[in-house]
Amino acid sequence: MGVINRIAQQGRIFSGARHYIHMRSFIIIALGVGLLSFTYSEITRYVFRQDGLHVEYGKEHGLLTSKYVSYWPNGKKKAEGEMRGNMRYGEWHVYDTSGALATARAYETGYAWTQLYPIEFDQTSSRGWFGDRFSLIVEIKPDSVIHSVRLWRFIPYVQNSPIFAKNALLDTIIAMTHRDEIVVGEDDELIRRSTFSDVNDRLERCNPQHQVVGYKLKEDWYYDAKKRMGIYGIIAICPVLMAKNSRDSIDLGWLAYDKVLRNKMATMFYVPPVMSGYPAGVEQTFFLRCFESEVYQYSNVGFKTIAQLYPDPAERKTEIQRMEIQQLEWEHDFWVREYAH
Repeated sequence: MGVINRIAQQGRIFSGARHYIHMRSFIIIALGVGLLSFTYSEITRYVFRQDGLHVEYGKEHGLLTSKYVSYWPNGKKKAEGEMRGNMRYGEWHVYDTSGALATARAYETGYAWTQLYPIEFDQTSSRGWFGDRFSLIVEIKPDSVIHSVRLWRFIPYVQNSPIFAKNALLDTIIAMTHRDEIVVGEDDELIRRSTFSDVNDRLERCNPQHQVVGYKLKEDWYYDAKKRMGIYGIIAICPVLMAKNSRDSIDLGWLAYDKVLRNKMATMFYVPPVMSGYPAGVEQTFFLRCFESEVYQYSNVGFKTIAQLYPDPAERKTEIQRMEIQQLEWEHDFWVREYAH
């Protein structure tokens, strides 16, 4: 699978002498910070319209950010709120097709929220279960899952992301493979196992610097009726490296995203530049979904990728965009039904 390698870029001005020059320096520094803030807060707005679905949202550095609004086919507002780093933030309001408020929540993060309306429901906050970072993925109770979809996505290289910092994650994966601490699968089913020799053979075909161009993820999105929200659970992860010819990419192998790997990742910290907006920890970055990504496949009868389902580039782009917002809108639709009077 061809992969595009993306790299971001990022002074400081200083001068000093007494009162006049001091003031001048302050103004220059203030302007410099303002320009830098503008660089890091540039948001691109998107509009999606298809099959009666109308959504307007923004993205910054590939992450869903800023105001998010969706509309019913009759033009009435369905949902509105703010996204920060791919997750809901602040107050969110969802309306029925007549325009009446169906529910309202206040989010601290995508996983920590308090229900504002209606208040007659017993569980009015996520605080009863949010906190243990492993609980969202490990403790899945099948009887509480009422809807799910399997997704495959690709995370491209981003310079300041903890995921790619100093190649630490890749080096850790290789070392754990060498010590036989984790299983490397030939594919995402993790049935056929790769030996360390197999992994080394793939590394030999890669760029000598072992340059990572991205990571593939296999995951489930499911709606937990008891927690009353949708949750992403990563199943497996696959490092993708640049080949020696610099034109192709090589999948190193699929690894179970289990407690063994996550415990190790939880000890890996990197402090990105202050204004980059990324968390300091590798495991935290995955848990908080603070990464740019693109869905390239989802569960379907023929196990086809989006590129195979939609050969036309324009249709493919629309489908990828739809998959980016589909889970959010499923929740909005469900909440209207759930809280209907």
